[in-house]
Amino acid sequence: MPERSPTQLPGGVTFWPRPQARDAPIQRDVYCDKCGYNLRGLKESTCPECGAEFKRNAVAGSQLPWKQREAVGFLDAYWRTVKLVLLHPHRFGSEVWDGGRIRMRDAKAFRWITICHAYFALLAVWLGLAGPQLPASEMSSFSGAAAVLLFIWLHKSTNLLVTFFRKQTMSAEVQRRLVALGHFACASLALSPIHLACLGLCGAAYKIEGPDSMLFYAAAAVWAAFTITQLILWWANSLLLVRESMKVNEGELAMIGLGFALLWCVHAAFWLGLVPYILYVVGRALNLF
Repeated sequence: MPERSPTQLPGGVTFWPRPQARDAPIQRDVYCDKCGYNLRGLKESTCPECGAEFKRNAVAGSQLPWKQREAVGFLDAYWRTVKLVLLHPHRFGSEVWDGGRIRMRDAKAFRWITICHAYFALLAVWLGLAGPQLPASEMSSFSGAAAVLLFIWLHKSTNLLVTFFRKQTMSAEVQRRLVALGHFACASLALSPIHLACLGLCGAAYKIEGPDSMLFYAAAAVWAAFTITQLILWWANSLLLVRESMKVNEGELAMIGLGFALLWCVHAAFWLGLVPYILYVVGRALNLF
């Protein structure tokens, strides 16, 4: 098989040309947008159930279950997409070149749903940890500020990869696809409700044996391990798209990955650390609480 030749673009960034979809039967479960019929195994471009026409190659190239949510159901499509991104990263990465068209509206919807999914879980964790430590007179103001800042941080952090791809020099088709896929890279945030379970585990260990017990330390270690794993998955999926789309060496990829990690830390420190501290100091100075 002849090797594909790269295309050199301005700015020194090299992108591989997108291969054409194979002229073969659809090899996996994809569904008709109109009636939900499973199109697997079809060679023709007409649904045998309802007669709706579709672009067979584009449908065959689609790997994201999110695109079939009207046929398979919203929750099923959402969690199948999360599973694909987290457990089958190579299939997710292949969407850069082999996947079907992704509507930007659908991609943004997935990201915002994931943000909301993480937002309520993390806010509940914050209230569970900080609530008992705050005086009743300060509870509402601190909780309101935390709710706003947490939402801003999630929005800004999940948009970093999207902004990165928008600033690259590449063909319009490839850039549009990467920007859309960048909205899916935060799929690990869908696991955020597990933080509530970890909080409950630590709380139970605290009540049973106290804060200095091995049981409490073990529960805290489990929570820390999950948090680190979640962040690594988010980071790794972002770098996967960069590697799949840009001809960079290992050193360049490492530098890009370090840049993402630093930006995420800066965003977290600013929105969840510095801004709350400034608001606290100003509030105390003005006797707002």
